[in-house]
Amino acid sequence: MAGLTPAIYFPYIDLEAKPLWELLLWFQKLVILQPAFSCPSPFTEEAQNLDWVAVRRPLALGLDKKEVRALLGEWERLGHLYQEGGYLRYLQHAGLESEEDSRWSLARKIRDYGSGVMDRSPEEETLRGQLLLQLAQDLERQRNEIQEELASLEETQARMLLHLGVEEADLPEWMAEPLPTLEQDDFLIPQRVKAWAEMLAVLEEGKAFPLLTTNRLVLEHLLEKAVEMAAQQGGAPPVALMQLELPLFWPLDVQEVARMRRGLEGWVPWETFCEKMEGFLQELRGLGALEIQAFLPKARALASYFLQEVRDQILERVAGMEPRWKQGWRNALLQVVALPGWDAGCLKGDFSTRDGGNLVILQIETSPQGASTG
Repeated sequence: MAGLTPAIYFPYIDLEAKPLWELLLWFQKLVILQPAFSCPSPFTEEAQNLDWVAVRRPLALGLDKKEVRALLGEWERLGHLYQEGGYLRYLQHAGLESEEDSRWSLARKIRDYGSGVMDRSPEEETLRGQLLLQLAQDLERQRNEIQEELASLEETQARMLLHLGVEEADLPEWMAEPLPTLEQDDFLIPQRVKAWAEMLAVLEEGKAFPLLTTNRLVLEHLLEKAVEMAAQQGGAPPVALMQLELPLFWPLDVQEVARMRRGLEGWVPWETFCEKMEGFLQELRGLGALEIQAFLPKARALASYFLQEVRDQILERVAGMEPRWKQGWRNALLQVVALPGWDAGCLKGDFSTRDGGNLVILQIETSPQGASTG
């Protein structure tokens, strides 16, 4: 099956259905890391049954069952309190004073976990990091639910005022300040990347596949760290290799993604590009810093081939399969960046055992909720 090279999705432990189907149209396979105690969502299992997704759940070794139960109990208790603190955080955005609540101190305490400032064993840190990932995802899901409720309230308010005779131009602006989107909120990104890297370090795929993220702030965090380490240790700075505009379609479900993937099978320009891209990324991982710079013309040629021979033709093929699919799409920028000399250990802040390879990061912006523009 043709598709972009398999990739490891990070730093999230699971995906919402919509971005998962968007990504799986283009990527042959995704490896998703989850904490050992977590359960996959139904749509992740569906993708796994189709061999589109491989879910890995590395377990923190060295902990007996009593220790695991004790740590889980502590984190569940703190996690529930922090979830309440997360809701209070929204109320503060809406104008209510709530930071004096005692639960905010617990929220700040949780932010310290997984950052290395606590005096814990490596095994405990690994498990706590996995719990932190679970907590962060739960909070993001909660935030999205709040946003949906607020949008519904705003629509209801507008309908009522229009029914009372208020002109549309005179409708009041919605008073509550919206919560930040994922692209604006850097909630626990350093801690989440570190915790996620603990799991990546034990996987063979971590040395073979590039890392894929949909969060621009994650890429910015890694680039900042890479520039900082290059300045301190005299290493090579990160290298931006290419940018591609991938069309993302919305809405999609698993059947539609399967139909699109079948429609691209055997199409020579797409398969040629995927083969060249996979070879490009494999070769890139073993290059030295100076060789990467010399590799840039090859990257530009590959991006040019995609633009001239693949992108617009894919849109036409998709429209030929189902015209309505072309009505709901947008361009998504796929960035390919190399971090010379990095490995999974560098992601968690350990630069003492680098293997001399290069870490390849793919960053793509999936469609925002409700977007259907083209």
